[in-house]
Amino acid sequence: MFAAAPPAAFRIVHAVCSHDCPDSCAVLVTVNEEGRAVKVAGDPAQPVTQGFLCGKVARYLDRVYAPDRILFPLRRKPGAQKGPRPRGQEQEAFERVSWGEALDAIAARLRETAERYGPESILPYSYAGKSGLLGYGSMDRRFFHRLSAGATFSPCWRK
Repeated sequence: MFAAAPPAAFRIVHAVCSHDCPDSCAVLVTVNEEGRAVKVAGDPAQPVTQGFLCGKVARYLDRVYAPDRILFPLRRKPGAQKGPRPRGQEQEAFERVSWGEALDAIAARLRETAERYGPESILPYSYAGKSGLLGYGSMDRRFFHRLSAGATFSPCWRK
């Protein structure tokens, strides 16, 4: 069973699911002329999944294009209490900051922690998560090595 060809204004992009499952699902993404993904489907030519997509990936566009998706850094407002807020009021505890300001604050906190307690006090917690083989063991390792943060740890490792 093959997917019907999209209208001429659309194109199908062959992709691979980035989640960390053993299936390595092949994904067909229909993209409109503005470059926006409008449909995600499993590739029937993939021999293991034969076009099946799990619930996470089948609804991927719902998350990517969700109107309440956070698209920029937020910082908790001074004095804002921690904990759950009533639905629809979650944003009231936070204020938007620039990417530069957010990265500077994170870098300052990491630097302060490393200087005060030693770089080993920063736990390089790492796991494949939804990155799978595409991203596992690359940027996080370089980042923590640059911090001199010691050995990495993964909850997947066993003694």
